[in-house]
Amino acid sequence: MSGVKFRKLQGEERSLLAAVNRRMRLCPQDAKPQPLTRVRVAIDDPACIRICFLDTSPASPRRHARADGEPRLKRKGVPGLADLKSDEETVYDRLPGDVPPVAKLIGWTLLRLDKEAQAIHLSFHAATEFVNPGGTVHGGFVTAMLDECMGSAVVGLYEARFLPTTVSMTTDFIRPVPVGKLFGEGRVTSMLGKSAFLEARLTDAQDQTLARATGVYRLLPWPEALRPIPA
Repeated sequence: MSGVKFRKLQGEERSLLAAVNRRMRLCPQDAKPQPLTRVRVAIDDPACIRICFLDTSPASPRRHARADGEPRLKRKGVPGLADLKSDEETVYDRLPGDVPPVAKLIGWTLLRLDKEAQAIHLSFHAATEFVNPGGTVHGGFVTAMLDECMGSAVVGLYEARFLPTTVSMTTDFIRPVPVGKLFGEGRVTSMLGKSAFLEARLTDAQDQTLARATGVYRLLPWPEALRPIPA
């Protein structure tokens, strides 16, 4: 980097970078994603601006153990949108027991929690057993994935303080949903008293929206037997 001049980001550059950071949480392939706290732009060619990400966040140890002392398996990455996957510890790493059967059935996998954007990113696996006579995934399974996106957002973003139960849900089926790997995003739009309002989106590997939903959830106390292990 010798001989390279730097300047601070300006105007639209900073806005663009913030959007990219929220969406992708970019980092070198051999490094763990970390918050990007300082950013400079390297100008070593008048026709080319290179953005340099400077990781200044302290490293923190991760816990991958369950209450019974057995190691918790790290979830494997996913091609394409797997770059969204973060290795940061979340409340899901500290919950006792296994993934609920319904989540296991649809291949629920946590990619990333974005507390700043109040969003969760997940992946799912639509099995061939999920198809309708037309050869695409049945709407009931699509709805279940969207429901998991929204419910999981409440659990993950609020550190398992609430058990969200679905009160109402509206689903739009936009494109046929294929068998295989799918990606979901759930987002909290409002928390009012004992109710949460959320939205969710299901996409393919090309980030095309396949289905979307909005939902209202009743916030019940989290079960004592399922309290997360203290960090």
